[in-house]
Amino acid sequence: MAVMFGNFYEALRSAGVDEDKARRASEELAESTSDVGIMRANVADLKTGLGTVQKDMVGLRADFATLKAEVAVVKWMLGFVIAMVLTVLWKLFLGH
Repeated sequence: MAVMFGNFYEALRSAGVDEDKARRASEELAESTSDVGIMRANVADLKTGLGTVQKDMVGLRADFATLKAEVAVVKWMLGFVIAMVLTVLWKLFLGH
């Protein structure tokens, strides 16, 4: 037998609703309120997951900032190496 609200059932019966309809209405109300409880639990889980994602995003932003700084240094070093290679080639072929 499904779960139902006894007080709601009794109120319907005292209002003259037939027994079968009162029972079905009470069971349906109990099911809908349990669905709301499940939805609340899901929302709480989503909020917890969102907090975790936000913390991870802060970490990723810090990692990307570090990566940007390192890439800037590598670009500078590559520019220096290219300048040195061009200087050596200039001296070899045109510096007599």
